[in-house]
Amino acid sequence: MIVNKRLTFIDVARTYAIFLALLAHALVSVGLFKDMGSDSILIKQFTRTATPMFVFMFGFMMEFVYARRVLYGGVTTVSRRLFIRSFQCYFAYALTSFSAFIGEYKSFESFLASLFFLADSRFGNILRAYSVMLIVTPLVLKLRVRFG
Repeated sequence: MIVNKRLTFIDVARTYAIFLALLAHALVSVGLFKDMGSDSILIKQFTRTATPMFVFMFGFMMEFVYARRVLYGGVTTVSRRLFIRSFQCYFAYALTSFSAFIGEYKSFESFLASLFFLADSRFGNILRAYSVMLIVTPLVLKLRVRFG
């Protein structure tokens, strides 16, 4: 018998957060928030819960999954995987920024600046945050395991 070790509530929360993020981005893209004016504040507050949910889930998974792996196998057991994830997030961030350039939402200069984190990426800034957080996570995990 195979035992499923996945935490269903994390998958549900992730799905919910992705739905909220996509909804917020879609509403901005079609100009609904702009058209509604101050009436859109409740919808904005509702859809903006996606980002804190992503950050919470990131921290939860670092503690629940990676801190345990570091306890039993050391930081090197997770560092490579986290660096690969960081690169994947950065690559997705760069593609998002490039898409904004192709779609004429960003200038070429702004696109280049976004690659060095000197400008934002249209709808991809959480990926920028993840790419940086994942780079420093091995150090944070090492400190977490050492000092509690």
